[in-house]
Amino acid sequence: MKLMVCMGAWGLLAVVVIGFMNYVIEKRGESPYVKNKNTIAALAVLLGISIIAGYAVWSKAVSVVAGVRLGITYFGLLGAAVIDWKLHIIPNFIPGSMVFCRLAVLIYQIFMEGDVVYDIISSIVGMILCVTVLMIADKISHGGIGKGDIKLLAAIGFMCGVSVVFETLFLSLVCCSAVSVMLVVLKKCTMKDHLAFGPFLYIGYVGMVVFL
Repeated sequence: MKLMVCMGAWGLLAVVVIGFMNYVIEKRGESPYVKNKNTIAALAVLLGISIIAGYAVWSKAVSVVAGVRLGITYFGLLGAAVIDWKLHIIPNFIPGSMVFCRLAVLIYQIFMEGDVVYDIISSIVGMILCVTVLMIADKISHGGIGKGDIKLLAAIGFMCGVSVVFETLFLSLVCCSAVSVMLVVLKKCTMKDHLAFGPFLYIGYVGMVVFL
């Protein structure tokens, strides 16, 4: 029964997040997602994925705090995917909100659980290591990695730790590479074109949550 409630809550939150991001897109002077059959189908898919991800998280979470952290990360990435697909940017308020929520959860852990040294170290190392690796990659690729992507991944590292952020990044890169090759083969884009990475981070995170 608890799992059913969690799945329903995740579906509802997905609708709220998508609706809010659509509002942000419109406020930035861009046309929101058009209400056509393709859009409705895409939203239905995201809703279904959210329900599945909710089940996966709460059936595997070792604690309520762990489930909350994974959930906050999921909805942050969902919002980033929706807005990045449309505008090719990830607003600072998304990773900023994730960092704020992590600090709030950390304060709760300190007062309610006491021994959180490992969690604190994992969060800090996850954030610093992720930023360092991505900044180096950005320099090597001459700006090929968006600053918004770096901030978002740093927030994931801070929220969930080293393991989650690098598993997510690995799956995201695999998915992005496969799609890029397919688009180049089909002549839908060239090697010089840049794809929005936010949706791939979302897909990578979902893959991590469901399968790993």
